[in-house]
Amino acid sequence: MGKAKFTALKAATKKKINRDLHAYVNRKYHEEIPIMEIDDIIYIHTGGMRLLQEDGCKWSGILCGAAATCTIDIGMVGGEIMAKNMLDLQWYKMPSGKYEINCYVS
Repeated sequence: MGKAKFTALKAATKKKINRDLHAYVNRKYHEEIPIMEIDDIIYIHTGGMRLLQEDGCKWSGILCGAAATCTIDIGMVGGEIMAKNMLDLQWYKMPSGKYEINCYVS
């Protein structure tokens, strides 16, 4: 893997992503954290960028705990192009067992 080129997402792209994240993720309760759906929303609006691990591969981690927060890098798989933006994700497991989730692209 060579040196990554960093680029900022266009404001209009970020606005569309955050609008769809808010409509799909933030406005309802979930049985599980919908990380694949979040990744798909980012992919659709960026023309191919995905949530990435530190090594530039597609993100495949584990989100655990009843309440937590994390940030996940966004970029092209392989790490050639990395967004300066990140996904900010917070979750809370309610007594009902469902998750309340807040996420946005910074």
